[in-house]
Amino acid sequence: MIPPPRGANAYPLPFITSLRAHGRAVRIRIGPTPAYVVTDPAPTRQVLVTDAAAFPKGGRYYDALRVLLGDGVATVTDGDTHLRNRRLMQPMFSKAHIAGRGNAMIDQVRTTVGAWPAAEPRDMFAGMNEITLATFLVAVFGADLSAGLEGEFTALMPEIMMGTIRQVVLPPWTTRLPLPANRAHAERVARPRTLIDRAIDHHADVTAPGSAAAAGVSVEFHPHPND
Repeated sequence: MIPPPRGANAYPLPFITSLRAHGRAVRIRIGPTPAYVVTDPAPTRQVLVTDAAAFPKGGRYYDALRVLLGDGVATVTDGDTHLRNRRLMQPMFSKAHIAGRGNAMIDQVRTTVGAWPAAEPRDMFAGMNEITLATFLVAVFGADLSAGLEGEFTALMPEIMMGTIRQVVLPPWTTRLPLPANRAHAERVARPRTLIDRAIDHHADVTAPGSAAAAGVSVEFHPHPND
């Protein structure tokens, strides 16, 4: 079993690339958790395409994501539930829907990048996360999402994903203890449901006939500190 490199200089891409020298399928260790990396295109196609039914998706990572996302397309990857969820989402991927969101998503990327200070070094991993999350929010909720909601979503999601990874790699019994990190993760995971409800209400308010936003007046969302 090959442990991933540690420390500030432990870049994942060179490590993953180096695994090819160890075989077509290599067992690695992520914390105490074993994982398998397929390094050859032929068995990769076998796992993902030709014999996909023999390799059901699941495990601790999917279980941890299900706490956040519920039984959605990303967390239920096989069977009737996945087919039902996929069909529910298909209208969002129609040409007309994508065309209607395309310009708004491009504008969002330009706005996000344009707000970065010029000639200043940036952490591109954090920057690309920021762009991805902001554009995703436009794709899901439209371009009228308020800055308050967008900012909280963007700040919250990286913390949730880091906590989710932590839940996966640690021994299962430690994730059930009433530790501060576990309590903080549970609180963060619960928060998006409130934000999504507010985003839906906000969208309904600003698009309703006679609303201030529909009349061309800027509407801003300010979350309550105890919300």
